[in-house]
Amino acid sequence: VRASSVTRDPAGMTINGMVGKQLFLSPCSSRAQRRHSARAAAAVFFAIAALVALVAVLPSLHPSGFVSVQGTLSRGDVVAQHASHSVYYSNADVERLKARRKESRQELREWERRGLMGPKTVPVEYDKLPAIDDLYNRVYTGNADKDPVGGRKRYTYLVLFKVDPTAKGPEKLKQQITEYLRFFKTKMSCTNLKATKKPSPIDGEAVVTLEYPMKEYGPMARGQSVKQKQEKAIMFEIKITAPVQAGEYIAKKFYNDHMMLRFMVLGHTRRFGHANEDNELFL
Repeated sequence: VRASSVTRDPAGMTINGMVGKQLFLSPCSSRAQRRHSARAAAAVFFAIAALVALVAVLPSLHPSGFVSVQGTLSRGDVVAQHASHSVYYSNADVERLKARRKESRQELREWERRGLMGPKTVPVEYDKLPAIDDLYNRVYTGNADKDPVGGRKRYTYLVLFKVDPTAKGPEKLKQQITEYLRFFKTKMSCTNLKATKKPSPIDGEAVVTLEYPMKEYGPMARGQSVKQKQEKAIMFEIKITAPVQAGEYIAKKFYNDHMMLRFMVLGHTRRFGHANEDNELFL
């Protein structure tokens, strides 16, 4: 179809000329068509709004949002959700989570109540504490009686001493343990020293039967070519509070001892803010 030119008559009417046909549209008919389109759009909008409102109202007609034909809901039943609930949880799950949150809040209130009723700590007087430069530049003399408090960590050493038939029995071992404690206190600046003889963790005997034959620490004597293997040992637990750098020197002393078979060290200090730590704030 080929459109012809568009002309306007003196009365203001638009004349669309078509090939073989002329169509005359008046202003009144155009306005009526626009009003009809607006009414149709409004009717569609109100229909959609009514449908949305019906979908939102239907779940509230039943407490669970679903009329079950199988009787009471069990723990594992999955039911339709309220509009305010997550689609990933059933109503039973939501109720369990609510109960758990309520219990947590009650436990928190109980702990707060106990904290308010407990003993109050004395405020820290920071003016009596050493300067921060002194803490970072601190040098230990080795004598625990002279060195200041602070900077030490708690350690536990589990030590296996060999059973030497040529030694003088328990007195010799006691003397050696006493020498180690003196070394820790006067040379390594250790505090809270405690040494305890431990029974065998396997059968509870006083002498520990080793899992496999072990050789002693220490350098070999002149003329000695092979170290003797030991099958029994005596275990001691040594607890100390020592500077961090002391572990290297303690290990070196252990490795040079002919009476030592094995040792293991356990560190217990993670933060100096905990109770019973070597901290100036606890003075």
